[in-house]
Amino acid sequence: MSAVGTAGMAVRGLELTAEQSSYDKETLKIRLRQKASSTLKITDIELSALDNPGFPCYNGIAGGGPAGWETLSSASLFAWTGETQLTPGTTYDFYIIYRSVVKFPSKMKLIVTGGDNHSKLGYIEIAIVAPRIDDIPQVTPIPYVWQYTGDTEVETDRVHLEAGALSAADLETFLTIPGDTLSGGTLNGTYGSAMGMTVKGRMGRYLVANWEFQAQDYLPYDDFAFATVVNVDTGDYYFEVLARVSDVGDYGNGSGTFSYKYPATGTYRVGFGVMNAIDNANDSELYIYTPVNVNSSSP
Repeated sequence: MSAVGTAGMAVRGLELTAEQSSYDKETLKIRLRQKASSTLKITDIELSALDNPGFPCYNGIAGGGPAGWETLSSASLFAWTGETQLTPGTTYDFYIIYRSVVKFPSKMKLIVTGGDNHSKLGYIEIAIVAPRIDDIPQVTPIPYVWQYTGDTEVETDRVHLEAGALSAADLETFLTIPGDTLSGGTLNGTYGSAMGMTVKGRMGRYLVANWEFQAQDYLPYDDFAFATVVNVDTGDYYFEVLARVSDVGDYGNGSGTFSYKYPATGTYRVGFGVMNAIDNANDSELYIYTPVNVNSSSP
């Protein structure tokens, strides 16, 4: 799909354009620029379908624009209400993810309102057209495949991991996280097991996984389950303890949902694991329920 800004108008020095974003095939780049010498107050931005009731527009992504765009969504209408000042000569780029699955072409209309009287400052109509066949890559998708290390068992709807198999250093290498992440600080991880996978994450989307932790130990042996996400492109990483003995109690059980929002589009190494702490006895267990959603639209 591609987007083309067509008919439109703007007043009071406001320049308003829309084009296909290079970030993603289904993302609009909306550009506002105040060309006049005075600041311009923007109070409302609304994007709606003109000729296709089944056209969803959702998930604004702030790219130097008004705070809050990245949290808004709607089935058929995108709207932002707030207040921001456009500085003269400054360009503001905003991004909106869209889907058009009903028919081509589809049209949207973006209206900008502002000023002291909340009057219409400008609008632009945007046409979404089907891509040419030549523009569609003719490739077979490669499915994401989990890798396992240590004491693991793949069951019908979940993966069972048991602590006690491999050293913390081995798991840190497998998950590409810094050394001492599992054994340092207050964790004191010793031996465990893990699963990992390399995926393509999209900015604003979520990695979502349901998990269950079964403690087979007692305090002070604070065995724990964890999740990791590493941005392969930048080396930045995220680490979260899902549960530990001190959370669920001696020989206790706990469950929940892990959710991670990708801050940028790129390649990520994601993983889950379980560790013994202090000693290497009474191996605690972690269950990761499958399939894991690696690019969910919601947490």
